[in-house]
Amino acid sequence: MAAIAVILDKRRENAEGNYPVKIRITNNQDNTCISLNVFLPAKSWIKNGVERPVKTSYPGAKVINDQIQSLFIEFRKKISDLELSGFCKNAKAPEIKKRLLDYKAIIQPSEKLFKFNK
Repeated sequence: MAAIAVILDKRRENAEGNYPVKIRITNNQDNTCISLNVFLPAKSWIKNGVERPVKTSYPGAKVINDQIQSLFIEFRKKISDLELSGFCKNAKAPEIKKRLLDYKAIIQPSEKLFKFNK
């Protein structure tokens, strides 16, 4: 069964001391990530926040959390469709990522939040 999670990738600190927010896709002990092109300081991140992981004290947290939640739900629905079709049974995580990105049009709200890199 494929799973997705919203993560703060603490392995990749940028020059400002912020970390990228990503959606991690895991299937059959294989994983890959989709970068959301959002960078946050570690102190603004709620580790087990699931769909709303940004602390409300962070500027713009409501918008970021709403976008993450919307995308998370949409990807979860698409993964459910892929599982029902039998695609996920033997698929690697990068194959699922490709299907998700083909399915989802590039989102470009203000400040280029969530513009995907293919």
